[in-house]
Amino acid sequence: GGSRGRHRRRLSLPVPRPTGVQYGSNVNRLFDDRSYTLPQIDAQLTALRATGATIARTDTLWEAVEPAPGHYVWGFDDLVAESLARHGLQWLALLDYSAAWARAQPGLLHSPPRSPAQFAAFAAAFAARYGRGGTFWRAHPEIPDVPVRTYEVWNEPDNGEFWQPAPNPAAYADLYLATRAAIARVDRGEIGRASCRE
Repeated sequence: GGSRGRHRRRLSLPVPRPTGVQYGSNVNRLFDDRSYTLPQIDAQLTALRATGATIARTDTLWEAVEPAPGHYVWGFDDLVAESLARHGLQWLALLDYSAAWARAQPGLLHSPPRSPAQFAAFAAAFAARYGRGGTFWRAHPEIPDVPVRTYEVWNEPDNGEFWQPAPNPAAYADLYLATRAAIARVDRGEIGRASCRE
């Protein structure tokens, strides 16, 4: 009962367990800054892979992918998926940041979405494209098939810089649960909670 109890939901989704230790790195600056050339990105990913890393964590920015409701522009994410796959790096996809048209707080860059369902629809479209058996991999058989298997929902929602104007655990829980369910309908990958500050 009470207001705390109403945000508790039970999901019967299997949670895959890692089979061994894997290492990786954030590579979002390589892509998000849009200042690196393709040869520079290639050199950095080659160096990362040479360390034994198998995971690369970077954003898929809702604001870039869906500039208008239902209109998806995949070019940026296609570049990320192809670049990582060609280096044998698994994309730990960080699903984040509201499209301008969907922000609960217009004008705030890191506002949560007005509707968790709209964010979840974006996440499901992303998973259907880049997850296991995704349309991107089927359309590009010349690219090594290294689908996204792990999805991270938002970045640091406990930090007012990334969940503006202030953290809201109940709202994040609603967003996470809606997103987890939407992804699970198209891909049984691991769906992680957001990274949080220590």
